[in-house]
Amino acid sequence: MRLAWWYLVAPAAIVAIFMLALNFLSDVLSEMLDPVRRGRA
Repeated sequence: MRLAWWYLVAPAAIVAIFMLALNFLSDVLSEMLDPVRRGRA
């Protein structure tokens, strides 16, 4: 059975998007909740 290329690309893209979203969320939460870093650019 020959697998189509999207059987590998689709899950990898979903995982990559999920990891980028978690990274962005952690950055936003860190900026909001850390009073020391709040004043820095």
